[in-house]
Amino acid sequence: MTTAAPTTSTAKPTTAAPTTTAAPTTTVAPTTTAAPTTSTAKPITPAPTSSTAKPTTAAPTTSPSQPTTGLPSTTPALTTQNPTLLSTNRSLCQVSSRILNGDRVVDDCIFSGIANITAMGSVICNAVFTTATVNGTYKSTFLTAAGCKAIVKGLVSNNMVPDIQIGVQRYPVVSPIFNLYDGANDVSFIDLNPSYSYLAAYLGPCQEMACPYNEVTMAGQVNFGDCKVVSWGRSNSSIQRFDGLFETSVTISFTGCSTIPKSSTNPTDYCFRTVSGKNLLCDGDAGAPVYCRAPSNGEWILFGVAQLGQNCNTKSEFRVLPYPG
Repeated sequence: MTTAAPTTSTAKPTTAAPTTTAAPTTTVAPTTTAAPTTSTAKPITPAPTSSTAKPTTAAPTTSPSQPTTGLPSTTPALTTQNPTLLSTNRSLCQVSSRILNGDRVVDDCIFSGIANITAMGSVICNAVFTTATVNGTYKSTFLTAAGCKAIVKGLVSNNMVPDIQIGVQRYPVVSPIFNLYDGANDVSFIDLNPSYSYLAAYLGPCQEMACPYNEVTMAGQVNFGDCKVVSWGRSNSSIQRFDGLFETSVTISFTGCSTIPKSSTNPTDYCFRTVSGKNLLCDGDAGAPVYCRAPSNGEWILFGVAQLGQNCNTKSEFRVLPYPG
């Protein structure tokens, strides 16, 4: 967040002489010695308004009546039609392995924070750079699924060093640069040590942290019927080829998954399905971020990350671990 310049006075106030200690009338101090009314102190220049920091605009005031309740368990009246996008750059934030049968992502600047973890030349899973509460501290971190963290931990324990790549940067996932933490409800964090936070200061010409869904400030402003899952996993089930970043249009199913049983250990996950009805997840798709669009400005808001995909799935449904906050 950009901190505004302090509003303290630029000139030291002139303290009047106390009336109880006035000099005798025969020795009145001349009035010419009074402090000038114009201060000679150098004014403090306010911070420029052209700052490149991500604006910390509050949620629009046009929807104060929106309820702040959680996502319903039954299908709500979602905005599933093609939204009329407004010409605005205002973010909804308060600051700011590969998909089968997907379309190649031509411009990865559209999806903020997308990252992949590689080992021995292959993508093993995904993560997304965002802000979240890690061990009680709200900070920037890489959010992923517990299945991805388990793979990374197994590689490290076998003296193999995976890399995490985002934008133009690539870093080894080793201590003390990164630490691995478990979160609630099957999410995990590949957490950048604060001492190395400068490594993420520049991610490329357009990459930045993903804007996560906030139920309080964004209720009613995100279309859960217009979502994308984005992944670096395998894109072909027959030859299992890795050949770029792919996206697939998906939509939330509030009635649940018909082909994937509900997890008994994670009651908070959500069922998503492909719009095309084709099969989706493959090896390496664990931790793939799921974004849903805000109709007001076309911004892709981070909803959560995909659970572990094993082999090459034949299902059009998959489960998503929601952003933990």
